[in-house]
Amino acid sequence: GFLSAAAVALGVFLSSLTTNTISAFLLAVAGLVVFAGGGSLTASVGLPGPVVDVVRFFSLDGRYASFQRGILDSKDALYFVWFAGLFLYLNTKVLVLRKWK
Repeated sequence: GFLSAAAVALGVFLSSLTTNTISAFLLAVAGLVVFAGGGSLTASVGLPGPVVDVVRFFSLDGRYASFQRGILDSKDALYFVWFAGLFLYLNTKVLVLRKWK
C-alpha cells in the first residue's frame, strides 16, 4: 500500500509536467528508477559516502526493506505518507499554475 501510493503520487506529479502521454510515461519510469533503485545505483557508481547516504535516505527501496521483513516501522510509514503527500501537493500546484496560464 505505502510503496504503491508513493509511486503513484510520483508518477502523477511527473506526468502533470508534460502534455504528451508517451513522454509522461517515460518521465514517470525514469523518476521511479531514480527513487526506487537510487541507493544501490549510487553505491555501485562509486559516489562519495555522504552523497550515497542522502540518496539512500530518499530511496523508496531502502524504506520498504523493513516492510519486506515484516516489521512495521512508524518512521518508514510516515516517510511514505510524507512522500506521497509532497508529490500530490506539488501536482496540485502544477495544475493550478497551468490553469492560470
